[in-house]
Amino acid sequence: MDTKKEWPAALRLVWLTGGLIAINEPENNVVLIQTSVNGRKIAQFNISAYPALFSALTVRGFKIIGATFVTGVDQLEATRAQEFRVAGLNGGWRLWDTFQAWRNIVSAAAKVNNMKLLDISSRIAAGLQYSEMRLYDLAMSYSAQLHAHLKNDEPKEMQAFTDTFSPGVYKDVHALFWEMAVLRDVLAQFVAVFCLGREDATTLSGLRKSLKKVPSTDGDAVRFLSLSNKDAAGWMERFGAYRDCFTHSAPLHQVEGISWAIQDLLTLKDGKTVPQIYYPLPPDADDLSSRRTRGPLFASLKEMAENSGRKRERASEPDAMEYLHTCLCQFTDLAAQLLNRSPLPPRPVMLTQADIIGEIKVTRR
Repeated sequence: MDTKKEWPAALRLVWLTGGLIAINEPENNVVLIQTSVNGRKIAQFNISAYPALFSALTVRGFKIIGATFVTGVDQLEATRAQEFRVAGLNGGWRLWDTFQAWRNIVSAAAKVNNMKLLDISSRIAAGLQYSEMRLYDLAMSYSAQLHAHLKNDEPKEMQAFTDTFSPGVYKDVHALFWEMAVLRDVLAQFVAVFCLGREDATTLSGLRKSLKKVPSTDGDAVRFLSLSNKDAAGWMERFGAYRDCFTHSAPLHQVEGISWAIQDLLTLKDGKTVPQIYYPLPPDADDLSSRRTRGPLFASLKEMAENSGRKRERASEPDAMEYLHTCLCQFTDLAAQLLNRSPLPPRPVMLTQADIIGEIKVTRR
């Protein structure tokens, strides 16, 4: 195989759950699984074609968070930002496509001076972009911790620990919860303004109050109500419970007294195992928030220590990054569905001679 002819000159870094990273270098069919970009090698395999990278990872049992594409020298030299894209739950780059579509609605709104649509659509686009960037930060923090933890040690079946990388992970978890809460609220405002014709709601809470006061059969409004309904086990309600708990009760690392990062193992399709980092979210954020309003969770330090030593279960206590990636994909789906409710269709930015003032100068690096 002549990879120089068949492979684009692009470095691809695929960020996987648990902090692992898959590396495919330019014009090369070898894929390395490492603990970080410069970390220890965990596994290696070959792919038959350039587009096969992502399917080759999923068929082996890896779960993809996103990918960084490095296509130019300026990106390697850090004079231009590298391009990170969030992976969809079923593949593809839906967030990237949806972000571009909302930016094109901003362009359409600007063309006809529709300032209300310009304001809300630009904030939806920003919410998608910033959430994507925050997830990238979190993926890098997981990877940095996995690399440091396994630099001189072998992977364990289950090991709780804390180190100097832990605060950075918690910070990035909280930042992504906050960023997506902003995205959630501006999507709710779009529903209020452009689906219902109301001006009394700028947040999800405001939309729910408005619909309680004046019900509607609008499909998108009903969807938002259902997804944020605790009785209906809506995923948006659970997301909000976590965000409120970590904002108003206690940060993740303190919410249950003492918290640890956990290094456990992911079992692949062939039965082999690879190490991963696991930050468990509490099983019931609403209950925790309620209990904390009544005072300390534990009567003594001994009781707190005993609770911190219990075994965590991924089924009921999901990993923070996996959970947030799923939520971001779900918010992306909502944003994509609402594109059809825009009073103006997306309009790509097109520059004509009339838009250009003065001389165009090109600076080559």
